[in-house]
Amino acid sequence: MSVNLSPIGGAAAQFFDNNGNPLAGGKLYTYAAGTTTPLATYTTSVGNIPHTNPIILDSAGRVPGGQIWLTDGSVDYKFLLETSFSVLVGTFDNIPPAISGSAADIVYLPAGTGAVATTLQAKEREEISVLDFGAIADYNATTGAGTDNSPAFQLAINYAKASGKNEVFAPAGRYLLNTSLNVSNIFAGFVIRGEAGWQISGALVGTVLYGNTGDVPIVDFIGTQHGVLSSLALVSANAKSTPSTVGVYFSRSVTSQYAQFCRIENCSINLQTNPAANGGRGSVALFNYAAEIFVIRDSYLLADTGCGFASTNYWNVISAYQTRGGPSSCSDFFIEGNCTFHSFDAIGAPFVTYGAQVIKGQFYVNGSGQAGSHGFRLLGINTGHNISVFVEGAVRLGRISNGLGGSTITTFSSTGVDKYIDTDGTFTGITNCKFNILASGGGGAVAPAYLISGAATDVFRNVHISSWVAPTIRAIVPTNQTFNLFNCSWEYSNTSKFTRQTLATRLGTWSENPLQLGTAHLWVDATNNIRLKIGAPSSDTDAASSTLAAAREVTYTATATGFDTVLTGTAWAVKTGSVVTLELPSISGTSNATTFTMTGMPVELRPTATRVILVRVQNNTGGYILASAFISTLGTVSLYTGLNGGAFTASGTKSHAPTLASYII
Repeated sequence: MSVNLSPIGGAAAQFFDNNGNPLAGGKLYTYAAGTTTPLATYTTSVGNIPHTNPIILDSAGRVPGGQIWLTDGSVDYKFLLETSFSVLVGTFDNIPPAISGSAADIVYLPAGTGAVATTLQAKEREEISVLDFGAIADYNATTGAGTDNSPAFQLAINYAKASGKNEVFAPAGRYLLNTSLNVSNIFAGFVIRGEAGWQISGALVGTVLYGNTGDVPIVDFIGTQHGVLSSLALVSANAKSTPSTVGVYFSRSVTSQYAQFCRIENCSINLQTNPAANGGRGSVALFNYAAEIFVIRDSYLLADTGCGFASTNYWNVISAYQTRGGPSSCSDFFIEGNCTFHSFDAIGAPFVTYGAQVIKGQFYVNGSGQAGSHGFRLLGINTGHNISVFVEGAVRLGRISNGLGGSTITTFSSTGVDKYIDTDGTFTGITNCKFNILASGGGGAVAPAYLISGAATDVFRNVHISSWVAPTIRAIVPTNQTFNLFNCSWEYSNTSKFTRQTLATRLGTWSENPLQLGTAHLWVDATNNIRLKIGAPSSDTDAASSTLAAAREVTYTATATGFDTVLTGTAWAVKTGSVVTLELPSISGTSNATTFTMTGMPVELRPTATRVILVRVQNNTGGYILASAFISTLGTVSLYTGLNGGAFTASGTKSHAPTLASYII
């Protein structure tokens, strides 16, 4: 019989009366808890010889034989202790058998009214850890020594999938993975979660997965819906023979099963450069192949291509698990929070799409100063995007190939970029798009020859371009201004403001190089009106011409609040129809509130609904960062410390750098 040592009188115990004297000849009765039904106890751990009931204590008040063993079961005991004259000394009820050492026998009682007791084993099994399956976080990134944890991780994933818990936790540490982790065809969602995995100033902290998988992904999500990768750092195991060139791979599996509703959050992926990898297209930190409705939030991606989103297997990624099927589809990609994408080599780019639809978000990219590098590449047919990109370390802001439609692209750049957006010489059509091309330094040190340049065969229809930096010739290279294929408008502003001279330089006057659209002519008259005539104009205000729009220049005094003194600056704006291009002034001072607003906007510039613009602010001793600002219907501009809001400190200093933004009234 299985028995446990009793918590009362278990081994060498001595009993005393109420006066502290040894209870010689005392009597110890044992019952089932809460009853008077006798329940046996035993003299040894074998459990084959019962004690008398009651147990008669010896002259020293001790149990004969020195031990009491209780039945190892679900029944609790009640102990009743009397003197040799049957005088009650004490009653002790609901005494469980002493624990056997198994977590299954330890009761866990949660706090709170109505909480339900369970066992420690059940409580511990609520979370599935890779350590439960033998993972050892012992990888040495310098020597390459360490345990291959792929089997342990995969066993944990398989068990979590089979049990329906669908979540695996990897505690902080450095784990080597020689084989790709397969997370496939899970419809109810699956989470791989680390512990604050990140790269800070070159140092890796938290949960770090070192990939030695070659051109096979470190983590391979195939046909999984609601798949999540959270709080992990993924790194190439450069000290090994086959360091990984693909970080995370999301893809459909069969005709009816897409990878949908997946996300990466709070992750850092840093892969080595390898231009020869993946069909000669280099390493890629995140590749989303035909996975729909995807979110990346607060993450850092670094490889030859940081982030890739495509409707085809553009990087020729090898999957060790299943072949793909079904139609190509790649849509609804949302970039949230503070995301940064880096590129090592100009063969890729920090951010690349191929045949994608509906990408929305704002993010920072860096081309690492590579010759021929681009901040982003939009390849194939792309539609429905609305992105804001801060570009550094790239020769060009971006490249567009094949086609772009129904999209708004806002770019910020450091100074000295010679051209902004180009095409790659293939036939490119850009239709119903808007480009806002801005410079972070308040104007580029080197003005580009063109805002967009490409082959003469490129088509531009219903394209609007606004820029902080003045193009020296035209917004679009003249060879693109082909009759019947070119239909664009543009606006320009910097410290010289929006004068007739700069407008005329862009569009021409009636007598000096008016812009020709087929047989139509477009020019700027002496009062800053933009005029259009079918046929050649005969005068500045040709009676046969039509006035399209008047550009009105407005200045006002912006008063800043949230400082220990009243601060003001001159704001400037150009209003063309319902479009306002606004330049907010530089403001800097000592903070006395967590808010930062600018007031004084005249009625004609106020929007009919709240508008959101991007600004550059400094909070206390930090550097200038991109942040959001809201323009209310009363004309109040409220500035924040991040892209998703955030309060300033109520002490120290805060500043706003000159910002140019456009919005619709």
